[in-house]
Amino acid sequence: MAATAEAPAAPAASTAATPANSSLYVGDLDREATEASLYELFSQVGPVASIRVCRDAVTRRSLGYAYVNYNSALDTGAAERALEALNYTPVNGRPIRIMWSHRDPAFRKSGVGNIFIKNLDKSIDNKALHDTFSQFGTIWSCKVAQDATGASKGYGFVHFETEEGANLAIEKVNGMQLADKIVYVGPFLKRTDRGPGDAKFTNVYVKNLSEEVDDAGLKALAEEYGEVVSAIVMTDDKGKSKCFGFINYAEPESAAKAVDDLTGKEVGGKSLYAGRAQKKAEREAMLRNQFEEKRAERLQKYQGMNLYIKNLHDDVNDDTLREEFAPFGAITSAKVMSDEKGKSKGFGFVCYTSHEEATRAVTEMNGKMLKGKPLYVALAQRKEVRRVQLTQQLNQQRMALGGGARGPMGPGVMFPPGGPGAPMFYQGMPGAPRGPGAPGMMYGAMMGAGRMAGRGPRGPPGAMMMAPPMGGPPGALGLGPRGRGGRAGVVGGRGLPGRGPGGFEDDGGRGRGFGGRGAERGRGRAERAAPGGRGAGAPAGGEGVQLSLPAMLANATPEQQKQILGERLFPQVQALQPELAGKITGMLLEMDNSEVLLLLDNQEALVSKVDEAIEQRLSHTAAPPGAAPRQAAPGAAPLGAMEPAAGAGAPAVPGLALASLVLLAITLLILYLKPKSSLPPKLEPRRRASTAADEDPSRKRVRILYGTQTGTAERFSKQLGNELRRKYADASVEVVDIENYRAEARLPKEHLVIFLMATYGDGEPTDNAADFYSWICTEVEDVENGAKDTYLEGVRFGVFGLGNKQYEHFNAVGKRMFKNMEALGATPLCRRGDGDDDDSIDDDFEKWCTDLFAALEAEPELLGAAAGEGEGGSTVATYRVELKAPGTKAASPFHDGSGHSAHDPYWATVTEVRELHTPASERSCVHVELDISGNKQLKYETGDHVGMYARNGDAVVAQAAALLGLPLDTTFTLHTDGEGASGDLDPPFPGPIALSTALAYFADLLSSPRKDSLLALASCAADAAQAARLSHLASAGGKADYNEYIAKQHRSLLEVMSDFPSAVPSLGLFFGSVAPRLAPRFYSISSGAAAHPRALHVTCAVVRDVMPTGRVHDGVASSYLQGAAAGERVPVFVRRSTFKLPEDGRAPIVMIGPGTGLAPFRGFLQDRAALVADMAELGPAVLFFGCRSRAHDYIYEAELAAAVEGGALSALHVAFSRAGPQKDYVQHHLAAAGAEVWGLLQQPGASVYVCGDASAMAKDVHRALIAVAQRHGGLTTSQAEAWVKRLGDSGRYHKDVW
Repeated sequence: MAATAEAPAAPAASTAATPANSSLYVGDLDREATEASLYELFSQVGPVASIRVCRDAVTRRSLGYAYVNYNSALDTGAAERALEALNYTPVNGRPIRIMWSHRDPAFRKSGVGNIFIKNLDKSIDNKALHDTFSQFGTIWSCKVAQDATGASKGYGFVHFETEEGANLAIEKVNGMQLADKIVYVGPFLKRTDRGPGDAKFTNVYVKNLSEEVDDAGLKALAEEYGEVVSAIVMTDDKGKSKCFGFINYAEPESAAKAVDDLTGKEVGGKSLYAGRAQKKAEREAMLRNQFEEKRAERLQKYQGMNLYIKNLHDDVNDDTLREEFAPFGAITSAKVMSDEKGKSKGFGFVCYTSHEEATRAVTEMNGKMLKGKPLYVALAQRKEVRRVQLTQQLNQQRMALGGGARGPMGPGVMFPPGGPGAPMFYQGMPGAPRGPGAPGMMYGAMMGAGRMAGRGPRGPPGAMMMAPPMGGPPGALGLGPRGRGGRAGVVGGRGLPGRGPGGFEDDGGRGRGFGGRGAERGRGRAERAAPGGRGAGAPAGGEGVQLSLPAMLANATPEQQKQILGERLFPQVQALQPELAGKITGMLLEMDNSEVLLLLDNQEALVSKVDEAIEQRLSHTAAPPGAAPRQAAPGAAPLGAMEPAAGAGAPAVPGLALASLVLLAITLLILYLKPKSSLPPKLEPRRRASTAADEDPSRKRVRILYGTQTGTAERFSKQLGNELRRKYADASVEVVDIENYRAEARLPKEHLVIFLMATYGDGEPTDNAADFYSWICTEVEDVENGAKDTYLEGVRFGVFGLGNKQYEHFNAVGKRMFKNMEALGATPLCRRGDGDDDDSIDDDFEKWCTDLFAALEAEPELLGAAAGEGEGGSTVATYRVELKAPGTKAASPFHDGSGHSAHDPYWATVTEVRELHTPASERSCVHVELDISGNKQLKYETGDHVGMYARNGDAVVAQAAALLGLPLDTTFTLHTDGEGASGDLDPPFPGPIALSTALAYFADLLSSPRKDSLLALASCAADAAQAARLSHLASAGGKADYNEYIAKQHRSLLEVMSDFPSAVPSLGLFFGSVAPRLAPRFYSISSGAAAHPRALHVTCAVVRDVMPTGRVHDGVASSYLQGAAAGERVPVFVRRSTFKLPEDGRAPIVMIGPGTGLAPFRGFLQDRAALVADMAELGPAVLFFGCRSRAHDYIYEAELAAAVEGGALSALHVAFSRAGPQKDYVQHHLAAAGAEVWGLLQQPGASVYVCGDASAMAKDVHRALIAVAQRHGGLTTSQAEAWVKRLGDSGRYHKDVW
């Protein structure tokens, strides 16, 4: 049984509602132009229905063209008037090119009516060319080719509506003079249709000649192709041949024949090169042009990927810079700039391979402390662009810091009463001015005499205008509730101060006003801001100045720096000690700025310093027991008070001696409080160093690098590392996460390197291997293109790939890695291994290891002689365990991080869990909503994945603790060093930690144990028979028994431990070798980023199965989510995906997602619904969804119906597989709607999306697409398969399958 819902296309996309002449194409668009700037231009002509600047799907950067749609119902001639009046109008200084939008690409690609003009004068631009040729017919498009600087290249194109107009233009203009130049006009030919050039020449250049070839020999070589006028071999001063020469022929035909025949010809053992001889100036011009083109291409390529870093410590070098920025992506170059003496200039550059990586690095590293100095990180810019932006930034700061006033100490400096050098006051400090404003600033009477940019009351005459307190409450400056700001700028779409009092930019990136209103959004659609003027930004993509704390400090004077830090520090101190906040803040500001920054970032360190300050104050002011509190002399300032400004009306200090004593006491107190050791460093994600193998260069070494998604490659790597150590005790063996491997520096120096590389998704590398994989593929491209020479000669390598044959690109990464290493000059040690997780990947690995060890034994010079079976050291990895006293405070399993990676999860809050199946269903599927509003840095895009660290259930944890013979509240810390630690170990989880927490979050207890786990259990079994049985199951000879006892029965680790009770591992052995780490679970995010920017929605099928042993298996993550309560926190992180909607919303999409495969499409539909609400023109969207029964598991039924009704979804096809006598699946509906699907996929940019099961559904859908192409496209089987492959290769066939 099937249900099919059809809906008419959205009005904006309907051809009936939007005539063909209402849509315009806008080309040659400046990359910084936005919808807002285009609207401002095009709305002058008529009512604009929608504007869309087309952007890159990943980087969101403009592609240089846009579409403008007019509302023809209100004004039928608006588009035509715009075409006539606005064509070639400059936008951001660059003339735009407007033409009618043609949905059918056949018109543009046919070439009919298209002519080519060359030898144009440099003064002729698009408009002049259009005016010249418009007399011959209607012109659709006209363009003069330009270089990167905007200068004409001397040729152009004109596309006429009819071929007659083009022919007439060729007839009339070809050979005519335009602006002092004779131009050529002819039909435009595609590059593939153009024949070879007709340039004639007689002089031939020949190089790579043998030294024995002289003039006579060269002439004899050349005469067989025609009459030779002269032949000469060039020589040096001593008469020695330079191995190149020239041949001058009498006829051009002879010269051309010689070039063709001599190139590649072997003469004297050398392969010759022959070509047209060029003058030196011509050759230099050609090389210069090539260099400039490559330079412009390089600038364009790395725009947005190159970072500028300043405020670097003198000790930071290139390697340090690369190491610090490596976690955020693949780095192509890292350079610290130095002077002629080699001393660092304090700034440098880092270049990434993608805009996303660079953006992530800016977000994470800007303001981070490196060697005691806060970094300033931003996108690198050319000098002239940077100078303009710095000027704007300084102007903004002057407005914010002091009304733009300039004083003796530079622009924007704020002076306290009494002028420069007078002290700053903080609320709560004795002697400080009182006022109604926020903490940490001067108030009331200090307000400027002039009015601010917005409307508000005037301050008293002669008063000084001051900046608002950072982090203080709105309205701090007392402008009153009627104060109103002006228009605000934007940073990524968020409000910033413009002409009005918009305030500073706070850490969250939102404009904070003075009690007025925030910025307006879009075209004057005001959004009400919260008190304090938190406004939405202007249209997205605008430019603005983000006054982050590091940027402000970097551009401020020392006096300003202290004031800025004081304003940030005071509210935090006040929250801890309200009565003494002013005094303590002043004391802490005497510390170095870098130490104050650490206090702002580290609450624990701040609390410690505040307590220390109070302690010291009490020790200095405490009276003897029984004595009355000491009173200050009449008129004297209390300890720590500063003298008021002269003329302020405050009482004077009676006596210089007393004032000196007061200042001396303060100085002594501050010096005593001065930290004697550095503050605790800011916590960073733990990373394993990859240096052990380099400690002793004389030792033979092998490095094992792994790329893993589920932990299998890591487990195999450690297994292999332990066995290599046992067999080759004299060799240095290191196992390294490939994410932490510095390939550029280390790979060429390797002795033997072994790669264990898993393939993930659609033939992609794993998350931790993505950067390395991208780097090495680029290196191979450079070698193949001749840009680099091979450089891994002498390096031996091995590759074992991990994959699943159910996927189309089985082991694609492993296969490519093998080829890459060979292409770079390395030599394989043995065959490539291919592990198939769909069969028995452990057996595949064992077979490959057998070949690897055989190859090593055959070449003893690599690692030496191997130890025999039973010889060598232990291969069991064990942590050293430090038990803690009862009641010891335990650490959290994960710190509250950024959520950008698995190493740095964020604790999101569960806000809703609801069941999606009906009560009649025997299964369960839950909808979970996670709030991420507490982390402003964590963002996602529709189609991304969320990774989640779930936890084992309480009953499972209790059973594991009982098998270990330890109470759940046992508290301990794991160490990788010291007596008792051995083998390859993961960085230990945080400690001290309770056993209950460690078992819940870090032990995979319900999966079947691998063979290395069985060996570890055998090593600790007290019963000899049980030890022998475990060893047998782990051996090659016990393969059949292992399959029968564990694999077929799906027996869990806990069940095996229960069956072998004498094997009771220590905590160090259990977490080191027995229980693998519990891996994060990944889910497609089922919400749209536009509709829910601060929440992640998850659609999760709950796993509950009965195993052959009778054990009821509850999925770890799904059961955890099902039972989660609102308010509970879950550690999560976002993983980027390429599963994204087309950039052009008018491109049709076909979505196939049965069951929870619907998840990402729910987000797609939410985004499309938002576009429908904005009156955007959308292409058709068809969804094929499948479930068992409408009455049981039709998830999100109401939402899908609403999407069809609202126009976000054009057609919905639902397959109910269990509702009738025959199974009905999505591929059957795909075939039934084949004509519709084929028609959609023939349109420009149309895409197919498949989400769900990889083993069956995805393959069936793939076959159904091939069948559709055969039936409705008239293609043969091979042609249809090639057509589907082209869909994938062109990025129009997307899969998110598992």
